[in-house]
Amino acid sequence: MIKVLSFDLALKTLIVLPCALILFHICNILGLVPVNIVWTGRITSDSKMQVMGMVSILLNAIILLCALAKARYIKNEYFQLLVEKMLPFVFWWLVGNSVVNLFSKSKIEAVVFTPILVILTICCYRIMREQVNTID
Repeated sequence: MIKVLSFDLALKTLIVLPCALILFHICNILGLVPVNIVWTGRITSDSKMQVMGMVSILLNAIILLCALAKARYIKNEYFQLLVEKMLPFVFWWLVGNSVVNLFSKSKIEAVVFTPILVILTICCYRIMREQVNTID
């Protein structure tokens, strides 16, 4: 079988994109990005946006930690096992979030962020399929 997406490229993507999204959501929380272009364009208050922005930062941090563990930057055996158990949930969350974004009131979210989520979903699936290596 030919692998279209290499494990290394999937890992690098799962490190870079969540970092960029975390920075984006920090800018959103600080009011540098309009509230109506994220979270399906349905959040109307700054306080709700701050809560949802923190949720997004947390979820992107989880994706980032999973990638760092799979890349062996985090070598703790128990954390490695936790990531193996967590990755299917992260994958299905990304799938669900990608679908929800298609129905966003915000065209920017639908056109810009849905493809980003699809890329994250594909990369998550790719690293999830790779067997965990034993600790050195």
